Amino acid sequence: MKQEETRGTGSPHFHYDRTDRLASDECETKPPESFIKRNRTWLITLADIVLLLIMFVLYRLFLTPHPERERLEGVEFRLESFLFEDELYVTVEVERLDTDTEIGDPVIRVAFPDGSTAEDVVPEQSGQIHTIRQVVSAESIAGDDSGDDLQVTVSIHALGQDFVLRQSPD
Repeated sequence: MKQEETRGTGSPHFHYDRTDRLASDECETKPPESFIKRNRTWLITLADIVLLLIMFVLYRLFLTPHPERERLEGVEFRLESFLFEDELYVTVEVERLDTDTEIGDPVIRVAFPDGSTAEDVVPEQSGQIHTIRQVVSAESIAGDDSGDDLQVTVSIHALGQDFVLRQSPD
């Protein structure tokens, strides 16, 4: 620096040559920072939202109770139904998951939406499936005329307990 840096007031006043300033290493242009480094809080917020979505999907897939399934004492009951023209095809599947559990009363009584009933027994071997099928009139289930809110309800008495399976037909 060729001239004095302060004046009578004591405040700094710099005098330098533009070529000296451009020649110094400190004034090199830095490459722009990446998006992640510039916006860390935004990135953390986005990661939180993704984590919440993953938790929601896992909950819906694995932890939400399914109204068309029920498990009792190593036996699983599943309801499946579909509409075809004016008839409702209802299927109740009974699967024995393990044979370690002692079954007292093996008789299964199923009451369908039209009031008809069917009986079967719990499968004896693990992995074995018994299927109970019934075709009922579509008018026997409650719902509006559009068919969007149809709900099939099947009452089951098995293993000394009463329970209900529900499903919207496909």
